[in-house]
Amino acid sequence: MPRLRQLTNYMGAAGLHWICSVPIGITISLIGLIGNVISVIIWFHLNQSKSRRNKSTAQYFISLAFCDSALLLFFLLHDSLPSLVSTIKSNYYYAATWCWFLFPMFFFALVCSIWVVVGVTINRYIMIAFPTKVQIIYSDTRSKIGIFGITLFAFLVNLPHFFTYHAVKDGENGDYKITHTEYGASEASTNYEFWAHCIALVLGPWVVIAILNGLIIKILKNQMKKFTKEKPTKQMRQEQQMTRTLLFITFSFLILLAWQCVTQCFWMLGYGKGHANQNIWTTVDKSFAFAKLGVIINSSINWIFYCFTCSLFRKETRKFLGLRKSGNNHDRSSNFSSSITKSSSLGKPESCMIIANTGV
Repeated sequence: MPRLRQLTNYMGAAGLHWICSVPIGITISLIGLIGNVISVIIWFHLNQSKSRRNKSTAQYFISLAFCDSALLLFFLLHDSLPSLVSTIKSNYYYAATWCWFLFPMFFFALVCSIWVVVGVTINRYIMIAFPTKVQIIYSDTRSKIGIFGITLFAFLVNLPHFFTYHAVKDGENGDYKITHTEYGASEASTNYEFWAHCIALVLGPWVVIAILNGLIIKILKNQMKKFTKEKPTKQMRQEQQMTRTLLFITFSFLILLAWQCVTQCFWMLGYGKGHANQNIWTTVDKSFAFAKLGVIINSSINWIFYCFTCSLFRKETRKFLGLRKSGNNHDRSSNFSSSITKSSSLGKPESCMIIANTGV
């Protein structure tokens, strides 16, 4: 810790922002984008299985991967790129794009990702608390409507971010700079960032997810007592895996977002900027350089949780990546009907391996 403190003091806030945005941020984002693409493919494939009783949880996971991918992409374009190429913000086309698209869309993706986690947590709570009503509440159409509603809500509540910044000409050399608009510099913008964005849109979901997680764990404990008396079915074990996966995702969300949310609120409000002791703002700025990685890490690690906690997802991922051992039996299993015909015509028995898709 003393060495880390010395390093941060030596580099300053600008150096820390560059390290977190460029080498660390770009690496994590690219890994996360690859993992999210694989997650979408695997969950979509698993959701095509006719044996699936309810597909709503996987639909939410697919939507979460899309939201997280958008967040990582906008982070690279609106944060990493200008840190890597320091002069790019003086270009009008990039400055205008940053103000009216990249900046607001980053926060749109962030809010959308947060509320999709809320949606899938509610989905999982209803699944284990009211299992007989799941098919009615979470039909395929209603799940899609719910996801669309979350997306529309996230866009509408982020409309003020489209009017926070604008590009203005900086001197006579033709360069441009990004500054606050009249609204962005107003008290209304400050109130929106703190009360609406930080408290209602980020901290509110955090509290909801924490409460629902507590209820889910309580129900799971009661179910485990029953399982000691009677053997759980295959469907029950699969539902347990999905619940365990969700708990890993939501607990990582709670930890990483709590760290990022508090720091970002102080940073966006410019806490300590006008203070006589500039060390306050310097500390806030340095803390935010690290804390903003919380969002990026959170959007990049869900596929790892899927692999470690869901055996079916893990098997499908191995199959997708071609990591399964190939052999004569495996080759024949991919063409079951032709192998049966061949064995019948020869009059000799032939072993076949059937790989059946099962529900999650």
